[in-house]
Amino acid sequence: MAAVVMSAGTAWASGLEAGTNGSQATARGGAFVAKADDATAIEHNPAGLARLRGFHLSFDSNFVAVNSSFQRAGNYPDVCPPGTTVGCVPAPFRGQPFPKVENGYGLSWVPQIAMAYGFGRVAVAAGIFGPSSPRGVLFPDTVTTANGTQAPSPGRYDLLGSDLFVAFPTLSVAVRPTDWLSVGVSLHYAYSNLKFHQIVATPKTACLSIPAPGDGPDYGGGPESPTCDVDIKIDATDSGTFSATAGLLLVPSPSFELGLSLRVPTDIEADGTAQITAFKDGPTSVLNADNPMDPASKCPGGDAEAARLGMVEGKKCVMGRSRIQTLLPWKVRAGGRYVFRSGERESGDIELDFTYDKWGAFKNIDVQIRGIMPAPEPTIHVPHHYQDTIGVRIGGAKRLELGTRSLDLRAGLSFETAAQGDKYTKLDFAAWQKIGLHTGIGYDLWASDSGSRATLLLGYAFIYMPERVETDSNQAQTNALYNGTPAMPTPANPDPPDKDPRTQLVTIVGNGTFNAAYHVFNAGLGLAF
Repeated sequence: MAAVVMSAGTAWASGLEAGTNGSQATARGGAFVAKADDATAIEHNPAGLARLRGFHLSFDSNFVAVNSSFQRAGNYPDVCPPGTTVGCVPAPFRGQPFPKVENGYGLSWVPQIAMAYGFGRVAVAAGIFGPSSPRGVLFPDTVTTANGTQAPSPGRYDLLGSDLFVAFPTLSVAVRPTDWLSVGVSLHYAYSNLKFHQIVATPKTACLSIPAPGDGPDYGGGPESPTCDVDIKIDATDSGTFSATAGLLLVPSPSFELGLSLRVPTDIEADGTAQITAFKDGPTSVLNADNPMDPASKCPGGDAEAARLGMVEGKKCVMGRSRIQTLLPWKVRAGGRYVFRSGERESGDIELDFTYDKWGAFKNIDVQIRGIMPAPEPTIHVPHHYQDTIGVRIGGAKRLELGTRSLDLRAGLSFETAAQGDKYTKLDFAAWQKIGLHTGIGYDLWASDSGSRATLLLGYAFIYMPERVETDSNQAQTNALYNGTPAMPTPANPDPPDKDPRTQLVTIVGNGTFNAAYHVFNAGLGLAF
C-alpha cells in the first residue's frame, strides 16, 4: 500500500482562526479573559468559573462564512517542452490569462456547549467546543478560461480543498482561595478528522520522459502540464490526545480585574487513507514489485475519476495510507478590565486584552509518499514559514436595566498580526493580518428576583484582511519527486536564493492577488439558576 505522511505544521486555529468562541466573547472583540463570567470560561480562562454560583448552562453556535480568492498573475504556459515537434499536443488553454479562483465551501457551523456549577469557593464545569475557524475551503479543480476552454485550476498546487473537524471535550475545576484571587484549570481531550485535497507536480526534468499514453492527449512535460500532475486526497483521524488550559484571575479592587490564561500545545497524530491519482506510465507511478497498481487498489470512480482529476486520460488512481502530524501551539491571553457600577450592580465595562501565539514553531509541511516509487522515496516539501502572532482586543458592554430583566449592548475591535510572511502567502490558510469589527447583544428572555434567568445571546464579527499583492513569491509548485537535492529547499537551506536552479525543476505559482474576509454570526442561549 501507499502511505503519505504530513508533518510539522498544518495549522488551523489561533493566528489562523476567525473571531472567537462564545457569544459574549464574539461580541466584545474577543476581550473576555478578565471577564470570563459564564460557562464558556472553560476555554477562555477557567479561573473565571470560581465566581459562578449555582448552575450555569451555555449553548452557542458560530456560523462562519469565508470569502477568499486568488487571482494568479500571468498566463498558462505552453505545456510542450521547448523544441518539441512531435508527440505533444498543445493545450487549448495555453497563453490564456489565469482565471480567478474563489472559495466555495459555504457556511461552517461550529457549535459549543458548556455547563458549570459553583458552590462556595469552588466550581466544576464540563463542555465541548472546537477552534473558532472555518471548517475548510473548497476551490475548483478546473476553471473556464477567457476563450471558453476548460483548464486546470491556477491554484491547484497550493490547495483545492480541506474539511477539518476538531472537537475538545473538556473538564474544568476552579477555586477562589481569597476574595481577590481565583485559579482554574481545564483538561481537554482533542478529537480530530482532517481532510485535504492538493495537486503536486512531477518536476519538468523528470516529466520529459513520460511517453504518450496512447488513449488520450499527451500534453507533454512542459511547465505545469496536467500530464505531470499527481492528485492527493487525504482523510485522517486522531481518536484522541490531551491538552490543558490554566487560568488566573486577580481582583485588586471592585472596579478593576486582571485575567491571564495559558493553553499548552496540543499534539495531533491522525491516521487514515490517501487517494493518489498519477499518470499510469509516468515516473510518479513507477511501482515497487510488491505494490502493483491493479484493479483491486483503484479508487472509487475508477479511471473516469482519474481522468477528470487529471484533465487527461491515461491516469490511474490507487488507495493508500496517510498520516498527518500537527499541533496547536502555545497560546497566552492576558488582559484587564474596568468595571462601571451602579450601586452594587455592574452597569458596564471595558476590557483590553493581548494574545500571543507561538506559530513560529511551524516552518514547513513535509509529505512523504511511501511504497509507490522505488527508493529513495521522495519527500514533498511545502514551505509555510509561519511566524509568532500578537493580537490586541478591546471591547466592552453597557447594561440597560429593564425591571428584573436586562439588555446588554456589546461591541469590540480586534487586531492580529500575520502568521504568514508575504513571500509565503498561500490559499490553504488565510494567515495574514486580521482586523475585526464586533457587536452583539444579550437580552433576558426571563428573569426572577432570585437571580435565575434565561438570556438570548447574539453576536457578529466582520474580520477584514488587507489585500495582498505578491510579485516576488517563494511559493513554487509542490514537487512530487523532491528528495532533498540541493536544487530544492532543505532544512539546512530552507530559503534558496531567487536564482537557485530549483527553477529548472518547478515554477513559481504564488504571484498574484490574495483576498480574504470572514463573517462570523453567533447565536446562543444562557441559563442560570
